[in-house]
Amino acid sequence: MSDSIYFIADVHLSPQLPERTRLFLSFLDIVKQRGGSLYILGDLFDFWVGPKHATLHDHQAALKKLQAISRCGVKVMFLYGNRDFYFDSNIARKYGMEVLGDETVINDHGRRILLTHGDLFCTKDHSYRLCRRIFRSNLFRIIFKRLPVTWSYALARFYRHLSMHLVPRKHPTRRNITPEAVQAAFDSGMNLIICGHGHDQLSKDYTRNGKQQLLYMLGDWSDKGSYLELKDAELTFQSVEKNDYHGDVEHGN
Repeated sequence: MSDSIYFIADVHLSPQLPERTRLFLSFLDIVKQRGGSLYILGDLFDFWVGPKHATLHDHQAALKKLQAISRCGVKVMFLYGNRDFYFDSNIARKYGMEVLGDETVINDHGRRILLTHGDLFCTKDHSYRLCRRIFRSNLFRIIFKRLPVTWSYALARFYRHLSMHLVPRKHPTRRNITPEAVQAAFDSGMNLIICGHGHDQLSKDYTRNGKQQLLYMLGDWSDKGSYLELKDAELTFQSVEKNDYHGDVEHGN
């Protein structure tokens, strides 16, 4: 019997949402107990301002718990989201994680599985794609990371606040993933795609010409801890409920 592989996205950890941190710690306890591998497909944090963010108290409980499960043998992989693309490799290694960039491909029982956050499938959201290019440019990275942490933190919170007001006003065809972009990924040789970003837990069949092609979108963590488990070639959605954790958020026990 093979070890499980767990996939999560859009947890959006925030010091303003301690209950969500408790939920995440509970989930990590489950992964630690069962063993296997964990893939974080972006937006683990509501925002991340760079290496200096690790000096703040915001996410210490979550980071220390990730470090702890890694030391127990759980392999933890991190892919960038649209909120935490400044989470760099050095900080990741310190807490037992490996950064894989924007996407990666894994193989399971002869199937090629694309893992990515999902924002790159939103090809019609031109304003977001422009912002993405700007914020991820080398010049902006250098400037942003050299700012005092209080300045970069304030700017990130402002942008997050602005985004929360502007995104719901966009037409669904602009802010949602486009079927053409997903199909292009399948046409490149993928059998399965696992992503987040849409915040709605779902599976969709893109099968054509007798070739099975399935998209799994991970749910967000606004109400419960949504995750996808791959075990013995089977993919199943699971969840952690808010009353499942009884530990100490402060210390991440």
